[in-house]
Amino acid sequence: MCQLGQNPRPAAGYLERTEYQAHVGATSDLYIVHRTPLQVKLR
Repeated sequence: MCQLGQNPRPAAGYLERTEYQAHVGATSDLYIVHRTPLQVKLR
């Protein structure tokens, strides 16, 4: 595994994904909106 000091961006992205997935568990709607931003614009 790469050290956090060398690649801080991927580590931050992973944490964001983890928190996002947990939030999606409560609101599947948000997941669809995030996956398809084009549809959101149409809405």
